[in-house]
Amino acid sequence: MIRWRSPKPAVINDATARKFFPDEDPIGKRIAVTGSAHMMTIVGVAGDCRPDVMDREALSEVFWPMAYQPAANARLIARAKGGASSIANALRQVVHGVDPEIGAVELSAMNSAVGDSLWRERFAALLL
Repeated sequence: MIRWRSPKPAVINDATARKFFPDEDPIGKRIAVTGSAHMMTIVGVAGDCRPDVMDREALSEVFWPMAYQPAANARLIARAKGGASSIANALRQVVHGVDPEIGAVELSAMNSAVGDSLWRERFAALLL
């Protein structure tokens, strides 16, 4: 665990920005995250992500460096030209270069992930 000497950085998603900072720029604002006794400074705004269902509003999310609070189920999302297999080895090497103990368990293309998230809709359509 890193001991921060400067304000702890955080990135919020668009849904959080719309909810808590509707008419202002959130960059530089300080927030407290539930379950954390530390204040964080917003350094960026990311697009909304709906990892499980595509037909619902995006939830508010706050992201911070893994060094601050490691997570066993972290995700790395990367954009590249070509398929996921074209960058798979490069991603593994970069992650391994940061920390040899981190291993990429599952790699998949975004269109596959989006397709997998629509299983409920596809099943309902099949039943009809």
